[in-house]
Amino acid sequence: MKDLYLVSRWALIRRNELVDIPDHFEIHPDFLHEISREEFENAFREIGAMFYQMYTDIADAPQRFGLPLYRIDEYDYFSSQAREARSAPWNLFHLLFCLFACGSFKGGMFVTDTAEVRKINKAKKTNQLLQALCDYGFVFDGI
Repeated sequence: MKDLYLVSRWALIRRNELVDIPDHFEIHPDFLHEISREEFENAFREIGAMFYQMYTDIADAPQRFGLPLYRIDEYDYFSSQAREARSAPWNLFHLLFCLFACGSFKGGMFVTDTAEVRKINKAKKTNQLLQALCDYGFVFDGI
């Protein structure tokens, strides 16, 4: 049962907070310099679907992401364990943010400065998070 752990419940809450992408939306022209509107929209929708799936997967198998496995029936809302579980579903997305914030495209590849990522990343169990990201098509080489 995915609601066995506090982190699973919060992953579903975070998933349900994702914005529904409307059928039509405005795109700032700066995003369309090198790709068409259709390519941008398709990529944006794919990323939205991937984030939805990531949160669903976190809820179903938080251990795969190295997240805390505190049982719902053992901790009250104000415990330190419950506070940790509320923020834990963001770890994967915080790591993604760090990777993208510290990188750039070079020769058709996205290259990240790992030393810079280490400075700003606050997510724990990064190795498990990187492995989980591989399951969504990310490729890490030279780490």
